[in-house]
Amino acid sequence: MALNLFSIRQSGCQATIAIICDESIQFTAAAIKMINCLKVKVIKSKIPGFMQGVHTDMIRDNFVANYLKRNKNIYQRVFFFDAFDVFFESDPFQYFNESKLYLFKESTQKIKWNRSNRKWIENCYDRYAFRLLRNQYIVCSGTIAAGSIDEFIKFYTILYNENNWPKCVVDQGSLNYFLHTGLFQRRNLSYSVFDHV
Repeated sequence: MALNLFSIRQSGCQATIAIICDESIQFTAAAIKMINCLKVKVIKSKIPGFMQGVHTDMIRDNFVANYLKRNKNIYQRVFFFDAFDVFFESDPFQYFNESKLYLFKESTQKIKWNRSNRKWIENCYDRYAFRLLRNQYIVCSGTIAAGSIDEFIKFYTILYNENNWPKCVVDQGSLNYFLHTGLFQRRNLSYSVFDHV
């Protein structure tokens, strides 16, 4: 995480950095040093009772959406990502200047070539849904940006309201299903998808 935080500032980005996590998270000494040096906000939250036993992806979605709902007047844009597998070479906010959501293709892999993504779609929906989406490219649920806090919150509201949470394992199956079947368009969500290459 320390390398991730350092890369944000080295990229020239001066945005507020906030880490939103479960209250039981323990940071390494290197991460704490970087958090203090860069004046990173750390927002720890207790996992609500109704989310006990739910996959961490669903919990992180709940944490970030609720935090931004409560603080939407503080922020104009947001870049949400998993802190352990992202590194910055330039300021990402130079690309997020329109009032819409920005989604990212995870790879040049199609859904049919990835066992995990296939399983997530089949678990959430069924084999027919997988057959419908199998030739689409995977879009990542752990890297999402927005030039508008309202569109970001709207995205998570759609994801939460439309989803069959007890049946779904992670959010990426739902994200890809909603994107590739046109549900986001039908719900008037403004978005763009960045290609991997």
